[in-house]
Amino acid sequence: MKQYPHLTAQVFDRDQIIKTAATFWVGKESAKLLARISYQAGNVLEAIPAAKNDKDIYLLSAVLHSLADQDCIKILRNLAIAIADTGARIAIMELVVPEFKADISSAACDMQMFMATRGKERTITEWQNLFDQAELMFEELIQLRSIGKILVLKQR
Repeated sequence: MKQYPHLTAQVFDRDQIIKTAATFWVGKESAKLLARISYQAGNVLEAIPAAKNDKDIYLLSAVLHSLADQDCIKILRNLAIAIADTGARIAIMELVVPEFKADISSAACDMQMFMATRGKERTITEWQNLFDQAELMFEELIQLRSIGKILVLKQR
């Protein structure tokens, strides 16, 4: 947001997170930048604020890997409703494990998700299956410098 002063952002998260999020950045970032960020409490499993146009993008970073497939599909369906007929996109930043012979980092992350949550790290085929069930179209895979990737989705 520092590099693109024309952008605005809305943080959508659970009530307890939203209550502290706005005050956390005060004094750490400029008031001018903070004025371009709004906050809304809610539950992604219930509903997600609607997109306004094709300039909107929903970013989920390390959210879905901690959830079971059914909850991922519910969130993805809510996102599909939110972007309906707008041209907005969804960007999901997650680990994508190899289909075969996962590296030690991917395997360790997957084991951690298995032990700590109901989620898991997913292959591109598993991600695609979730997107299909949510009636979203997988548009692009962006490689990051880290082990993560960005999966870009649009309305089907």
